[in-house]
Amino acid sequence: MATRQQSPTTYHTCSCGEEFDTTEELLEHAREAHGLSVH
Repeated sequence: MATRQQSPTTYHTCSCGEEFDTTEELLEHAREAHGLSVH
């Protein structure tokens, strides 16, 4: 059984302090939590 390893480096950090591994996760968070529209 393989376990998913946590990456030691986070690539994207929102201005609110949330951290994300991918741009997609960051943008989704920005839309949902902050009401930002990304074009």
